[in-house]
Amino acid sequence: DELLGTVSLGAIGDALLQLGAVSDALNYYTKAYKRRDNDLTSPLYMMKAALCLEAESDYEKAIKVYEELYLKYPNSTHAINAEKYMESLKLGNPVFKFDNN
Repeated sequence: DELLGTVSLGAIGDALLQLGAVSDALNYYTKAYKRRDNDLTSPLYMMKAALCLEAESDYEKAIKVYEELYLKYPNSTHAINAEKYMESLKLGNPVFKFDNN
């Protein structure tokens, strides 16, 4: 159950995000990355949580998630993008642009 429970939470987040329920997806992604600290699933769901935060225009929290990811998991394949996206947000230029109408 080390990974299965975490992946299940992340899959629920994916389904909710596809339905446009960004806040609900964020909650599941956050639960997924905090459930078990590991190098495989934690960085993945941290990236998805940060994406949701960007979609909600909560750039400060997104920056914190990106920063935590690249500091805590520097060998993760997601660490490079997390650092890049964080710096872009700090410069006021989000990588992801959403139409919040």
